Amino acid sequence: MQVTSRSTTPSPLHQQLGRALRRRPRTSHRFLHPRSVSPDTIPLAESSSSVTPFSSRPHRVLFADSVAPTLVHFVAPVARALEAQGWETVGVAGNAGGVTGFDRVYDVPPFRRRGLRAHFAAFRTLRQVMALEIPDVAQLHTPAAVALGRLAAASFRVPSISTVDWFRPDGGLA
Repeated sequence: MQVTSRSTTPSPLHQQLGRALRRRPRTSHRFLHPRSVSPDTIPLAESSSSVTPFSSRPHRVLFADSVAPTLVHFVAPVARALEAQGWETVGVAGNAGGVTGFDRVYDVPPFRRRGLRAHFAAFRTLRQVMALEIPDVAQLHTPAAVALGRLAAASFRVPSISTVDWFRPDGGLA
């Protein structure tokens, strides 16, 4: 998707992002990092760049999903549009090694339909990513990612937006 001109009325996503950012001071979760988190502890996709320090960066949105195809089909176009407006975008999903369209992509342990231990492992990794990235807002997709992402975002006082995307039975996108 290519953005040619900026509309005078913001899109619903931009309205939600604006409301979420106005709810809390921007630096409220700055000092809540776990001490053990470092960039070496989380698998960063090889095509991703390094993390920018909090004090000198634009707004950052973290997109979390339980499976990589949802990031590719639904979220990447939104991420590219936000990047065109100056946002940093971070993608987090299970088996997200080949996902493009984000500034950085993190791979969490696969947890969709895998049981409680897999969910705890993914939650722990998602919290480490949030501590490292310090997002201004988290947008969560798929029911499993919404459940884990809301808990992780709340633990850092990061506002979250939940969007559940799905495929129609006839093979189209909803």
